[in-house]
Amino acid sequence: MGAETMTTNEAIIDSPTAAPHARVLSPGVKTFVSLLAIHSLLDCYAGIWPIYKHIAGVSLAAAGFMATAATITTWALQPMFGVWADRGYLRACVLGGTALTFPMMLLGPIGLQMDRLGIGLSYACMFLILFMAKLGQAAFHPAGATMAGGNISARRSTLVSVFVAFGWLGYGTSQGMFSFVHRVTGGHTEVLLLPGFIIFGWALVW
Repeated sequence: MGAETMTTNEAIIDSPTAAPHARVLSPGVKTFVSLLAIHSLLDCYAGIWPIYKHIAGVSLAAAGFMATAATITTWALQPMFGVWADRGYLRACVLGGTALTFPMMLLGPIGLQMDRLGIGLSYACMFLILFMAKLGQAAFHPAGATMAGGNISARRSTLVSVFVAFGWLGYGTSQGMFSFVHRVTGGHTEVLLLPGFIIFGWALVW
C-alpha cells in the first residue's frame, strides 16, 4: 500500500495481546506521523520570507508586492488542488507541495550575489522562489488536511487539530532557524536542505 494511503482500520495500532512481531505501527499511523513531519518542514521552509527580506535588505515596497502577488495568485488556485486531491492525487499534492518549498533555502546565496546579479534579476529570482513556495503550500494543505482527518473517523477533529498545530510549530521556528543559520554560515542557507532531504526521504518511505 502507498506511503500516503490510509483507511480507518489501518490507523489502529495492533492490540497489546497480538503476537510480538505483529505489534508494529500500522500504515495509517505511519502516514499520519510522516504528515506531521513534512507539514512542519513545509511551513518552516515557506515561512522565512519576513526575516529574509530584512536580512537581504529588500525594500518594503518590493517585499510586500512580491508576497502579496504570490499569495493571492497561488491561494486562488487552492480549490483546483482540492479537486485534484479528491481525484486521488493526495500523495502527489502532499509530496510535490513540500518539494516546492525547498528552493526557499537558496534565497541566502541569492542575497549574497545581489550586487553581481543586479536588483532586477535578484528580485525576479526571489519572486519565482517565493511563488513556488506559496504554490507548494496551496497544493499541500487541502490534501494534507484530508489525509490527516481520514485516519480515524471518530477522531477527525483531533487529528486535524494536531496536523494544524505541527504546521504552526514549523512556521514558528522558521525565522529564528533561518536567521541563525544565515549568521553562522555567512549566508549559505542551502545547508538547511540537508535535514529537509532527510525528513522528506523518511516521509516518502513511510
